[in-house]
Amino acid sequence: MLLNASNIGNQVLFGRTQGEKTHGTIVGFTRGNKAKVRQDEARGTHTVGTVWTVPTNLIFPADGAVPTVAPATSPTPTTGLSRFSVGQRVEFTKTGKVIQGTVERLNVKTASLMDCSDGLRWRVSPGLLRPATSPNAAPRKRAGAIIIAEIRVIDAKLSPENLYWDGERSVKAARAEERTLNAQRAALVRELGREPTSKELYGQ
Repeated sequence: MLLNASNIGNQVLFGRTQGEKTHGTIVGFTRGNKAKVRQDEARGTHTVGTVWTVPTNLIFPADGAVPTVAPATSPTPTTGLSRFSVGQRVEFTKTGKVIQGTVERLNVKTASLMDCSDGLRWRVSPGLLRPATSPNAAPRKRAGAIIIAEIRVIDAKLSPENLYWDGERSVKAARAEERTLNAQRAALVRELGREPTSKELYGQ
């Protein structure tokens, strides 16, 4: 089985070769021929829907067979995404209405937005996005408990064992994921207006 753009949508298992594996669905590829895999089952502190950047040698078909890697066939990110950054406030127009949100993640072809003014989350093509400049650019206020819960999930993802997959993930990939997670965490702390206490995060 070759992993390339034709495998987007395939259900797979991913994880350490000799360790526990998680069910997921391939949703895209990075420029470095790593797969974007959406988690399809709850696993520890990681919720269904979390998207992971996974080396292709740690991805297996749902039947357990070992795939081979297709050379240099993964799609490249849309260049328009380079205009935006995680935590930036942006807006787009949908059916004549301006919707504003905060960039949560830059995907292969879209930007994921949170804190949107209509109360929803969106994945938007960069060609439709622009920096938020209208008077309504302030984020929609969310409950502090919800924000703290999201920070708690990110803190779990930032633990060394999750970042480095017990040594089976490359240092470069782990550090890139760490930068992305730290940017997301900083955006959540700004939204909350303060750093949450240890008791709020861990009950201690």
